[in-house]
Amino acid sequence: MSSSLPRLIGDQYEFHEWRHASAILSTDYKEEWRDVLEVLGTFRLHRSEILDRGGSKSKIAKRIDGPLIERGWKERSFKTRIVIDDNSLDSPT
Repeated sequence: MSSSLPRLIGDQYEFHEWRHASAILSTDYKEEWRDVLEVLGTFRLHRSEILDRGGSKSKIAKRIDGPLIERGWKERSFKTRIVIDDNSLDSPT
């Protein structure tokens, strides 16, 4: 578990570190990191929402998105691609 991850979050979620993400976020993007920790710290997964039928966005996604939107976050996508030698492969997010 990352030292920048509060125990409450570490106890509540399975956490996998990739390329020192939590260290980078907690140092260079302090406000965003705080937002993520606050949202995850108050989020609870309800069985009824897992069993709910699909649609556009699930209740689970809405309950995570809502508090982030209230903090000024906006949904967006990125144009990314993988380039190997002269071959390019789109890798949209």
